[in-house]
Amino acid sequence: MKTVYLHVGMGKTGTSYIQSTLSVNRKRLAECGVLYPVLGENKRIRLGGIDSGNGVHLAQSLLPNRFFLSDKRKKEIWRDLDSELGRGFEYVLISSEFLLSLSVEGFLEIQAHAKRFKYACEVIVFARSLLERVYSQWMQRLKRSGGTSDWEEHAIHAQSEMERQLDKLDSIFGRNRMHCFNYDSWKNDLLAPMARLLKWDCVLARPFRVVNRSLAPEEVSRMLYFNRRLEQEQWPNHKRNVLATQLSDAMMELDDKDVNRDIQLSDEAWKSFRTKHEDMLERVNMRYFSDDPIVMSSPHTGIGIMDWPVLPEHEKRILDSIQDGMLKKDQDKTIAEADILGINDVSLLLLMAQTMLAKRNLPLGLAAAKKAYKIKPDHLLVVSTLSACYEAFGGYLEALALVERLMFLDPQQPGHIRQAIRLAGKVPDRKKWRRYWWKFLHKANFLDGYLSWLKAFQRRQMKRIMRKKMDG
Repeated sequence: MKTVYLHVGMGKTGTSYIQSTLSVNRKRLAECGVLYPVLGENKRIRLGGIDSGNGVHLAQSLLPNRFFLSDKRKKEIWRDLDSELGRGFEYVLISSEFLLSLSVEGFLEIQAHAKRFKYACEVIVFARSLLERVYSQWMQRLKRSGGTSDWEEHAIHAQSEMERQLDKLDSIFGRNRMHCFNYDSWKNDLLAPMARLLKWDCVLARPFRVVNRSLAPEEVSRMLYFNRRLEQEQWPNHKRNVLATQLSDAMMELDDKDVNRDIQLSDEAWKSFRTKHEDMLERVNMRYFSDDPIVMSSPHTGIGIMDWPVLPEHEKRILDSIQDGMLKKDQDKTIAEADILGINDVSLLLLMAQTMLAKRNLPLGLAAAKKAYKIKPDHLLVVSTLSACYEAFGGYLEALALVERLMFLDPQQPGHIRQAIRLAGKVPDRKKWRRYWWKFLHKANFLDGYLSWLKAFQRRQMKRIMRKKMDG
């Protein structure tokens, strides 16, 4: 029978890596008889970036009071699902950790929908050693939610939802339609058990970089200081989350090293953690992981105090200066301080450039982006940030030159050509505008180029009309 497989996580079990790999190999999987449908996913993941999978919007449409999706948008999502299921593939794979948050009724609705197209529904679950999962959750909170708690404090108070979530899936699908895998046994090749289950034999291209990696100890110290100062300044939670995400993304994308570190706790904290969770873990292993049991912690885990490096005073002043610039506190002093301090960390410079751009503090943003470009002139994120700063400053020719560099560094991305055509339409000099427009037009789809030119032409006409009215 045809089958829809729902990959639901669990959290911190390589889900981002799996989703990125599946997305960039969508065509290759289809050739092997496996459909990884397009259901409104973010374009970042198609380039090997971090996202929430192709099932995130489907899950959000079934989660009440959490996401502001209009009725029209919900209908579009389900219409997309109908269209994809109607293609008749033997295996369909939908992936998102958000699916695990669905109620029983939500899962039953997906099952009923699949049944209309003569599909059965089964679920794929990965779980990992408990201490490593709690550590990864703490790390994710630092990176995405502006977390400020120490590691030991988080570990002592952590609650595990593993048993409740697995029991819920068991009550819906039954044990025979649950495929439970131990992440620690498969972490060197996470797609192997899925390939065996869905019977694909093609070789998949890996994402271009390490996806959503753990932070190095010095990066953890930086994030803790940054988040705690945001909390002291009483920033709203949603803004703290955005700024923490910007800093962590910049650090991860600029240095894609894979960080492995022994996870340690003091004797007292380890004893408390083990006592709290050992009975639950025994029940879970008996019911779901009898062949490959989940352990409390990996064999390499050490018992001791997690000692994060002390953040140097120099770097604290840099982070303070960046945050003062975000608040637009004494901008002249901030720019002077940034110059005196001599920031050489590219992730900090990018954070400064992006946040200053958002706050319209353009001099500081441009200065930070220029310095980052001097250090890493071949990094896509650095080049695109400097281009955005020049565009905001009105330096369209400089922005165009940087977009040309992006086209050279990343020739497979068609968005760079469209961006170049859009920028060419903003160049004040008409002769240069025409020359640039024709230069990029032959590289792009003609229709895209023509539409971009038409929009630029209309903007110019409106400016002329408004100028005449003001002169009159």
